[in-house]
Amino acid sequence: MRATVGWHVEMEFLEGDQHTRAVAMVRLPNGSEVRAHGRATASSHASGRRPRARRL
Repeated sequence: MRATVGWHVEMEFLEGDQHTRAVAMVRLPNGSEVRAHGRATASSHASGRRPRARRL
């Protein structure tokens, strides 16, 4: 018999003209949580305004 296991995932994004901030949370079946956050900044020298991500 196989057990089905699910994870609860929440993600939030806050976008501005030059910056994007992201927050993520995963809740595991045993009730424990893992949280992370990060941000990206638009590169001023890129013609396509491609964001540069940085790990915090």
